[in-house]
Amino acid sequence: LGQVYASPRTHSPFTVADIPGLVEGAHLNRGLGHGFLSHVERTTLLCYVLDLSADCAMPPTEQLLALRRELELYRPGLSA
Repeated sequence: LGQVYASPRTHSPFTVADIPGLVEGAHLNRGLGHGFLSHVERTTLLCYVLDLSADCAMPPTEQLLALRRELELYRPGLSA
């Protein structure tokens, strides 16, 4: 987790978390599970990073749906 300050004049920093490798079933406490997902709850903004390489097994749209579904199953409204 980290704090980002948009400009020296603002007093509204936001929290950033790099959440790599979210596994399917994390909402059921699989993999790093709830401990991992709790970092997402403390962020102000979610920025999804998708694999756009040609050899990726899952198309980007499916990746995004899978990520959002996992977050929603953990806590409704979290993926918005």
